[in-house]
Amino acid sequence: MAGRLQAVVRARRHRRDAQFPRSIDRALFDLGNHAGTATGYIVYVSGDQARSIWPLLANRHQGRTPEGDGTLDKRPALPGFTLPAGQRPRAVLRVTAGSEHVTSPALVERLDHTDQSTTKIQERKLATGVFLMEGTTSTFILCNLPQQYTGSSCYARAGEKYTRWASTSAEEQAETWYSHTATEISVLHLPDSHTPLIYGLAAARLCDHALHFNYRTRYPAPIHLGIQMDKDHWEYRRTVDADPEAEI
Repeated sequence: MAGRLQAVVRARRHRRDAQFPRSIDRALFDLGNHAGTATGYIVYVSGDQARSIWPLLANRHQGRTPEGDGTLDKRPALPGFTLPAGQRPRAVLRVTAGSEHVTSPALVERLDHTDQSTTKIQERKLATGVFLMEGTTSTFILCNLPQQYTGSSCYARAGEKYTRWASTSAEEQAETWYSHTATEISVLHLPDSHTPLIYGLAAARLCDHALHFNYRTRYPAPIHLGIQMDKDHWEYRRTVDADPEAEI
């Protein structure tokens, strides 16, 4: 009985997993009709939460080509790929910010080319830029620096040179320690005539558009989130929406 129940649970879960990408594609179809096929749209997918839903999100399937109907191993390869080619997303990016899948930067080296034959390497303790992952052409690393590190408190940079276990100060050990993290941006689909760099930089730039604080977000935040400011401060609009409850 227990084995039969587990089989039923797995079958139901499989049906839900099979239906979920179709539901997403339906929503993307409606979005495409709203945005217009000439404008197009870009889809950012969480690499932490959705790796098992679309095959091409998994590292082991990187480099494989979907079938003509947008499937890979009889599953939708990426979000929007069950739609006709002209209605699919212009680009699909996997953005991974979880520490379980992205290693933390340990050392930053800057290459200074003093002349054509001499290269000087300078070691640095931090970085906030976007870097192309070695050996790839479409995967980028956005280095994230905690706000704590830029603070002026005594222990703001605790962890810069040694770990908590090597500290001999009880006060320092009780503080929040510095952690240099990273966001991985992988361009999985894009037009043939475009370069992955422009999409990687766009995703990194959107991570800098935080809505409620002055630092980076974990995932690209669409710029149109600024509509909230418009709703909160409508008095600064050039035109003001009519109040439906106002007396005529």
